[in-house]
Amino acid sequence: TLKFITDDNLVLDTFSITDTPDSTGPTAALASPADEGLLDQDPSPGFIAVRDPQTDLQIQLSDEPGGSQIDDASVAGNVLSITRDSVLLVEGGDYSFSYDAPADVITVSPISGTFGDGQYIVSLSAGISNVVDQDGNPMSPVDLDLTIDSNLPPLQVMVLRQDLDGYLGTSDTQLDDALPN
Repeated sequence: TLKFITDDNLVLDTFSITDTPDSTGPTAALASPADEGLLDQDPSPGFIAVRDPQTDLQIQLSDEPGGSQIDDASVAGNVLSITRDSVLLVEGGDYSFSYDAPADVITVSPISGTFGDGQYIVSLSAGISNVVDQDGNPMSPVDLDLTIDSNLPPLQVMVLRQDLDGYLGTSDTQLDDALPN
């Protein structure tokens, strides 16, 4: 609280400066593979389609800029569920769960080695347990949609190079195996 006081000790004005409370819950997005990333062959926002099996899925949690940040104690295996072709996968049997608190990244790794062909839905904060921020604001339920399909065509890479007469382009479909998963 601040007070403006005259030389005669008369209070001219009093006011307080407070922070606006954080009222928005955290959000989540697939970070690997990333929506609209290099390997995503589905142009629709919110849907990811990749050709290669995935050794893990990484989910980036975030809170609004200036928000209270993720309450790391709220992030555990029971805040998410995964289905493959509408069949519920089981933590510890089908996949393992880990959380990197400093980076706010959940990593889900398949017990069998890779997540292979299928449609995967990763649901967060859709059950009894929710990811919350440090002010207690819960994450709204979210479904992250990933399709892994080894029958998708190989990625086509276009390389552009500026020349005196403009840009030259070459296309190479053989670079698919050199790209990261």
